[in-house]
Amino acid sequence: MGNLRDAVGMKKLGIHVAAEIETKLRGQGLGHYPLELPLNQDESVRLYVLGSQVDELITAVLDVSPEKDVLLQQRSGGDASARAESILAQVKDLIDGSV
Repeated sequence: MGNLRDAVGMKKLGIHVAAEIETKLRGQGLGHYPLELPLNQDESVRLYVLGSQVDELITAVLDVSPEKDVLLQQRSGGDASARAESILAQVKDLIDGSV
């Protein structure tokens, strides 16, 4: 965050500076994670190109939905759906056994 603060020519990092950084990043076609920029200059931020595969993956991880699950399963290169069903069955067995 300190590097981003310096890049916009500010000396202190605060809520308004973070908002300015976010606006400038978006204007350059860049996204960031965490979604809310930290206000500590020593914190790290992940930058990525909006519309890229990295953007798609980050969005899929953060947006919990069946469609995003399919995307993540496809990108993982394995048959994650079969593993997920097996894990879900084990969880159900645990819950049924403890009640």
